Amino acid sequence: MFLFPARCQDLIALAGSAKPAGVVGSLPVSAGFNAHGKVTPHPSAVPEHVSAILGLPYVDAAAIHAARLSCALDTVCGAGGAAMSAVLTALGVDIRSALNVSPTGVFPHPPEPVPAHLGALGHAVQQSGADFGIAVDPDVDRCVLLDEGGRPIGEENTLAIVADLLLNDFAIPSVVVTNLSSSSRLDVVVQRSGRGAVRRAAVGEVNVAAAMLALGAAHGGVPPLSHLVDEENRPLGADGLPLPCALGGEGNGGVMLPELHIGRDAPLAAALVAAWFARRRQEQPKVNFSVAVADRIPQLHIVKEKYPMTPAAAAGFDESLATVAAFYRSLGESYCVSEVDGLRVDHRGGAHAASWWCHVRRSNTEPVFRVIAEAYDESQAQRLARQLADCILHSATDYPK
Repeated sequence: MFLFPARCQDLIALAGSAKPAGVVGSLPVSAGFNAHGKVTPHPSAVPEHVSAILGLPYVDAAAIHAARLSCALDTVCGAGGAAMSAVLTALGVDIRSALNVSPTGVFPHPPEPVPAHLGALGHAVQQSGADFGIAVDPDVDRCVLLDEGGRPIGEENTLAIVADLLLNDFAIPSVVVTNLSSSSRLDVVVQRSGRGAVRRAAVGEVNVAAAMLALGAAHGGVPPLSHLVDEENRPLGADGLPLPCALGGEGNGGVMLPELHIGRDAPLAAALVAAWFARRRQEQPKVNFSVAVADRIPQLHIVKEKYPMTPAAAAGFDESLATVAAFYRSLGESYCVSEVDGLRVDHRGGAHAASWWCHVRRSNTEPVFRVIAEAYDESQAQRLARQLADCILHSATDYPK
């Protein structure tokens, strides 16, 4: 996030990610570093970044102060303690309980911010009477939210909330880019705004970022890579001109705002969520976080499963996906099929933007394949995921409908 302001040519980011103890991720952002380069300490990086976030037009610090918001925070002893505390304090959000903010790198609980790991934070929200809770991962690029009762509201809601802020509250026309495994609640929010479109990339932050750049996102003085896009397929606004890309992210709590920089950023996400909730409090002074979310964001049920990639499954994986894809294509326009990254099938029937969807893909990091399904009914989402997994594991032909 500091590459372009510093006008660096090369950068290596050392990140304490959600890996086993003692493992640190090294992420070379650009190649070519050699003995002619130099390492420059940047001790003011955090305050500079916080200042940049507060300078965004969507972050009304005075309104957030006036809303008198409060939260509980867990940064899992990763890299985010200083930045998260600084941005929330600068916005006047009362951090009533700060868990694991010292950056020791020794995680007090499994570091991925999923519901099973957020019990202590949920208890802290309840005990402190905070308006909401915030959990981040060790490398502070995912922002996951809990409601006033300490209940995780789902990592998929963070990006949808920010999209609601930009496209509805600020009337920003935009293509919003996310990945194929992310919730269609984002599609509903964007569709309701009448100001944008959703485009999906392969899973992975780098793929989302590349798609954002290709769809017209400019950041840090770097021009958009719009020459990479088929102009006939670019989403158009009401004026007939190509929509800009002002927002992207993933359904894991990652928010990407190219106006600031092109990567996922939990302090940014937290500030935008605070700005969104402050607006809801302006409209209804006593509204709870859970009610505000339910009023603005459609609450679909998403199921995320993973299965071992057995030798038998691996041998027939691509053929099974091709067979399933051919079946859904034969059913006509009610089904939308994408084979960009594994297989995603959207059923477009009914009154909703998508009545259900399923996505199956190989993992890039583990010997497994993942199955994600989402529907307005929880039991239907579970059934969809199970049926699609059976198609891969057992060559079943009971395709979900």
